[in-house]
Amino acid sequence: MELSRSDFQILNVLKEHQCTNYQESMTLQEIIPELPFSRVTAYKRLKKLCDMGYTAKGCQAEQADTYYILEKGICAANIKDMTELEE
Repeated sequence: MELSRSDFQILNVLKEHQCTNYQESMTLQEIIPELPFSRVTAYKRLKKLCDMGYTAKGCQAEQADTYYILEKGICAANIKDMTELEE
């Protein structure tokens, strides 16, 4: 499954905020203001990115899930051409 522009936007937000481990992660509510799409779209995209191994759920913040970027996601966020991702 190919990554969309929305997926890359989410990966870049997590990368820019250095959310790279279980403790250093962001809630959906913290991520949404930095994205040009709805909460529902952001949630669906994050779930897809988790399922694909680009992001993971971090520690709970109150009752909210948090998310952080994995090494695979960092590599994907750094690519400039889709052929780099396929290698």
